[in-house]
Amino acid sequence: MVEDGDTVLVFPGEYVENINFDGKAIVVAGIPSATTINGNGEGPCVRFNTSEGAQSTLLGFTLINGTGVDGNGGAISIEGSSPTIFFNTILNNSATNGGAISIVGANGIIPANIFRNVIYSNQAENLGGAIYVGSLTPALLLNNTIAKNESGGEGGGICSD
Repeated sequence: MVEDGDTVLVFPGEYVENINFDGKAIVVAGIPSATTINGNGEGPCVRFNTSEGAQSTLLGFTLINGTGVDGNGGAISIEGSSPTIFFNTILNNSATNGGAISIVGANGIIPANIFRNVIYSNQAENLGGAIYVGSLTPALLLNNTIAKNESGGEGGGICSD
């Protein structure tokens, strides 16, 4: 059983699944360019929706083929949480808002930390081809490479309410 403070190291390969941190303060780590989570068009690859904080960390994955939940976050859906997301490659995901990442609802004043990711070729039907940040939601976006994302509305790269 995984408990707060644990680190889960994921063996290289492609995993067709959708994971949820379920409120755990854990690190889930893959090997960059060698470990893939394929959402298989059945929801976001990864969800943070149970008040996760900065200790809930995702790093070293390629995230593909995710689709939004309730229209938000193709690869990563962050709702009312403040996780740390870094050193991931996020491509070929889609959603209504936040083709790659959607951050909605705040977890207090602590921001979601999104840094040193490569985010490209994602699509949003409405807002934020790469990243959508909802109103009154703190987010720290630092040193990400964002390219070739598309939006049918505002913010091909980033849209913040």
